[in-house]
Amino acid sequence: MDWQQEVERLYFDEKLSLERIADIIEPYFPDKKHQQRWEKAWGYIRYHPKRKTPTQAINKPIGVIGDLHVPFDHPNYLKFLQDTFKQFNVGRKVFIGDLFDHF
Repeated sequence: MDWQQEVERLYFDEKLSLERIADIIEPYFPDKKHQQRWEKAWGYIRYHPKRKTPTQAINKPIGVIGDLHVPFDHPNYLKFLQDTFKQFNVGRKVFIGDLFDHF
């Protein structure tokens, strides 16, 4: 198995992070640093046909998340967002507000 097959297997089948993958593929690139191996793996995965790309979300609605102001947020707000985004098949999510209050 070459390094690309290994990266593909680890990323898509094992669902490992690129950080972890960079560690695992060290034997393929013993002279490269962790960051360089991460960049190799990302460079391969970035445009892989199996990977969902942002362009697949372009024709879907955008979900907007407003101010949370934790701990003063509504107890059902996150559940409401999940249900609404699922109902409208939201592609991208954008957070536009304050996350915390009084910190």
